[in-house]
Amino acid sequence: MKINPILRRVTDPRVSTRQPQKSDKPFRGMIDNAPFGMCAIRLDGHFLHVSSALSKMLGHPAEELLGTSWTNLIHCDDLGSALRTMELSAKDPGEPQEMETRLVRRGGTVVWARMSILLASDSKNNPLHFTIHVEDITERKRESESLRISEERFRIIADSCPSMMWATDNEGNIQFFNRACRAFSGMNCEEIDGSKWQSLIHPTEAPEWVASFNRAIGERISFSAEARFQRTDGEWRLLGSRAEPSLSSSGEYLGHIGLAADITERILADRAHQFELSLIRSIYEGSLDGILVVNGHGIVVSHNARFLDLWRLSSSNGPDQPFDIAPGAADSLILLKQAERVEVPEVFLRRVRELYDDPEATDNCEVKLKDGRTLERHSTSLRNEMGEYLGRVWFFRDITTRKLEEISLHEAKASADEANCRLLAERSIQESDRKMLRALIDNIPEFMYVKDTEARFVVANSHLAHGVGVETPEQMLGKTDFDFFPLEMAKAFYEDDQNVIRTGQHLHNREEKGIDRKGNETQILTTKVPLLDSSGQVVGIAGVGRDITVRKKMEDALREAERKYRGIFDKAIVGIFQCTPEGHFLSVNPSMASTYGYGSTEEMIESVTNMSGQFCVDSKRRDEFKSTLDKLGGVQNFEFEAFRRDGSKIWVSMNVRAIHQNGVVVRFEGMCEDITERNLLRQQLVQAQKLESVGQLAAGIAHEINTPTQYIGDNVRFLKDAFHDLKDLLANYERLLLAAQKNTLSGDTIREVAAAVEHADAGYLLEEIPKAIEQTLEGVSRVSTLVSAMKEFSHPGTKEKVLLDINHAIDSTIAVARNEWKYVANMETDLDPLLPHIPCHPGEFNQVILNLIVNAAHAIADVAREGGPEKGNIKIQTRNCLEWAEIRVQDTGSGIPEGARTRIFDPFFTTKEIGKGTGQGLAIARSVVVDKHGGTIHFETETGIGTTFVVRVPHDAMVPATKAVAA
Repeated sequence: MKINPILRRVTDPRVSTRQPQKSDKPFRGMIDNAPFGMCAIRLDGHFLHVSSALSKMLGHPAEELLGTSWTNLIHCDDLGSALRTMELSAKDPGEPQEMETRLVRRGGTVVWARMSILLASDSKNNPLHFTIHVEDITERKRESESLRISEERFRIIADSCPSMMWATDNEGNIQFFNRACRAFSGMNCEEIDGSKWQSLIHPTEAPEWVASFNRAIGERISFSAEARFQRTDGEWRLLGSRAEPSLSSSGEYLGHIGLAADITERILADRAHQFELSLIRSIYEGSLDGILVVNGHGIVVSHNARFLDLWRLSSSNGPDQPFDIAPGAADSLILLKQAERVEVPEVFLRRVRELYDDPEATDNCEVKLKDGRTLERHSTSLRNEMGEYLGRVWFFRDITTRKLEEISLHEAKASADEANCRLLAERSIQESDRKMLRALIDNIPEFMYVKDTEARFVVANSHLAHGVGVETPEQMLGKTDFDFFPLEMAKAFYEDDQNVIRTGQHLHNREEKGIDRKGNETQILTTKVPLLDSSGQVVGIAGVGRDITVRKKMEDALREAERKYRGIFDKAIVGIFQCTPEGHFLSVNPSMASTYGYGSTEEMIESVTNMSGQFCVDSKRRDEFKSTLDKLGGVQNFEFEAFRRDGSKIWVSMNVRAIHQNGVVVRFEGMCEDITERNLLRQQLVQAQKLESVGQLAAGIAHEINTPTQYIGDNVRFLKDAFHDLKDLLANYERLLLAAQKNTLSGDTIREVAAAVEHADAGYLLEEIPKAIEQTLEGVSRVSTLVSAMKEFSHPGTKEKVLLDINHAIDSTIAVARNEWKYVANMETDLDPLLPHIPCHPGEFNQVILNLIVNAAHAIADVAREGGPEKGNIKIQTRNCLEWAEIRVQDTGSGIPEGARTRIFDPFFTTKEIGKGTGQGLAIARSVVVDKHGGTIHFETETGIGTTFVVRVPHDAMVPATKAVAA
């Protein structure tokens, strides 16, 4: 391409082509020695000078570039912009023009360059040439592209993150919000630019949060804080935020990258849990009774401070050293200390042991101590919600004062004093109970309230106040349900209250509808009881309510899931069951009962106590079933013959898996399918395949028998004629011998015998007769071998596997199929002599080998028809591997097409022409190897090279005691 014509007009053509002057030498030396790429280009666009650095950058020697056009080195896509830059330089000679472009190196590779172009002029402002400074920016371009890809990848990952992710610049201004942030705030990155995002923080929490954030930005440290943020729907949500400083590869601070998560529900749940624990601990530690909890193994689980005080086990109660009974200590150590303090330790210890030995027992008695105090002991078993025994809890109360008062009152016989003491004690208890009740009401996480006879609230707890939408329980006092609930709902509550007041009957666990403070419908489990005064008159009611909304939803979901599962279970067309490890059915579906001939599922569950023992016809197959379950924890597609209820037999296929709990099998689950008809069809299909194979081989076998039969017949006819000639010769010899014995031998007789000998050609007969006999015997042997092979190939199928000589079976199958392969391939065998006899079904195994040989012969024949070699090769190998016997059948056909490889074992799939294959051969081969023998079959193929089928049959299959030498 020529240079832009505009450049040609900047000077006279004679100037553009003038030769360099002597004054050019320093300039040329500067270019040649420049450490960066430099060049001078004549006004016609051809190189005038090229620096060694530029020559090296472009991979061209400087001499090679001189005189050539600079446009040859500009990438074709960048040439237009390069020419425009040159034009600008020509128009404004005093200003260098810069551009970024791609240069083509020698060899075709591309280098990115930054070029600065300046038009040089002489003292008279006549243009001389262009001076170009060239900087290699390939690496910078590559880094820039990598950075762009990295930023795009980060943006995609961030938007895919379910948590809220954000990033700031080095001044703390938001630069990026991911999709979760935008969904929460309802803002995009432009709307939340700078510090506008701080308006989302709750006003009371914003100063502390922002100060912490700014400190992290200023000090470039990690940031972590929690605060309420306003969601796009206006609701305040508690967010937990964490951020880390982001640094460049050179250590430059770029800003912070952070994550935020909505932790509102988690925080509320934690607070409720801590409240419950605090309430229980307060009641526990504030109890007047000493409490000790011991688990079923005699280990101390817990005790309160009052227990230590009562038994003088703390350092503040005497000179004894404090005794360590931290949780985890043995209860026996405590018993020894207690025995030291009671008056009758033997009785005390014996009763304790009796209680530990009998989890059902309870105890309530008095224990006298050596220091004169009397303790009331109460003990009961501790059980979980399932009723399982967890241990025993002991309560001890110091009743010394009460006992002393009783003794004093008894001695003084002052009934008034006794009544006064009792009244004081009762008032004390009542006051204590009142305080405890108040504390319980205020802190329990359920709705608790007391109403008068007009259904006005007299007492209410905080949980109820929050539920109806007021700040404190005091705001509910004196009001009724009509002040907080819809009219119809309040009427229903009022009627229930009045009914309890009128009848005095409890309302227990009534499920009622309610609403929360947001107006959502809830389910409340309510209990209401009448309150009586000292005269027995009803003065109000006390109520407790529990929010069971979540539980009801879970129950509804559970019922729906159970209904769906039961529908699937009952309507499944295959049998489904659960049974114990001993084989007793826990549940069966109707299909399972029908398969085995039972009238109902209940009848089957009651009748069957040992599944495998009652069903399996063959005891060996039953043992194999149990062995596989024990070893693998399950079976898949395990087929066996089974008894039905009426004694008839069917074939079934089972899939069973073990269900474990704590490493122990607790039950089995499985499916069972009646495959009697499928087995019959499969047997018929295998037999049809065998008959098809025999039919296809019949003509070849007949030909193989006919050939030796022909030359046997020819040799027998030759022997018949030869023996006729020998008979005549022997007759002449007898006549000659008789004449010699009678001395009547004449010359005529001798000439006649000589003529007979010459006619019979005795020498020829003596040479050919043994050969004819040998050939006849060889032919008979060939026919016998072929018939024997055919007999072995046609071996009838057996229900049980027998030990099979696989090498001999392969030899027999090769002989039977000889007419299929001998015209198209050479047969090579490499049979391992150390291969042991393998448990097999002989007839079906022979069919597999025959199918593979016939397929190999057909594949080679197809290659020959398409112009390939006239004959190929078939190689059969056997190898004895660690756990299996391996058979490889290799051919030099065209290989299996790519599109057919995934379907090669599918029934009725074939790549052969119509009339030459049914598509059943490999499907049956796979069924025989995998389903019947527990082995594997696969292929290795390469287009244009050939295919190798690999069959592996395991050594350790269970077989009967009988043994077959071959098929």
